[in-house]
Amino acid sequence: MASTPIKHEFASPGWFTALHAMLHQVVNAAGDLAGAQWSMCEVFTNLPSHLPQGRDGSIAWHYFLQDGIIRFGFGERDDVKFRAELDYGVASELAVMRVDGDPEQEKLMERKLTTAVRDGKGRIFGSRDERPEQLANFHDAIAAITR
Repeated sequence: MASTPIKHEFASPGWFTALHAMLHQVVNAAGDLAGAQWSMCEVFTNLPSHLPQGRDGSIAWHYFLQDGIIRFGFGERDDVKFRAELDYGVASELAVMRVDGDPEQEKLMERKLTTAVRDGKGRIFGSRDERPEQLANFHDAIAAITR
């Protein structure tokens, strides 16, 4: 019987700890990432008051991948290949959605993201097109431990 993963509230300290660990697990399992370079930043705005946040009511995290080495940190970064700024309500809804290789589910997530941007609840900078294929399932891994 497979064990049920511990779920963490989205954007909570426990969630960030699990996200950091999961990122390393995914990269370590990815195999050869020599020459791979990728970076991203996510900023969550309008967080509920019980979650840690900056003075502006937001929290941000980022990571840089270079040749299989991960640098993870907190704070906003503009020098990344992909950056998403999302209202907590939108981000928390997307965070629990799993794609599981289903193109329709991927399209649904993209529609929700497009709607959020259109409605002023998000901004996207850059593209995920250069993300190494080995990291494509990272979102699903995090969704599995998010509530």
